[in-house]
Amino acid sequence: MRFRTLFAPGLLVAVASSASFAQTPDSTPRFYAGAGASLLTDSPFVGSSSSTILGPALAAGVRLSSRWAV
Repeated sequence: MRFRTLFAPGLLVAVASSASFAQTPDSTPRFYAGAGASLLTDSPFVGSSSSTILGPALAAGVRLSSRWAV
């Protein structure tokens, strides 16, 4: 009995998600640039004996699709 109560909503969600319309691409530019911060260390794991430096970071790239960018 419990199987039916879980199976019916799961099947309904699967059918509803497969019947939805495809997303249209937005009108954002193909190229992007960003700024942020980077944490630099002299060892692979941050420990009490390693020094850390917080510095600026710049990023630039190209959008390949609506979800992927390089």
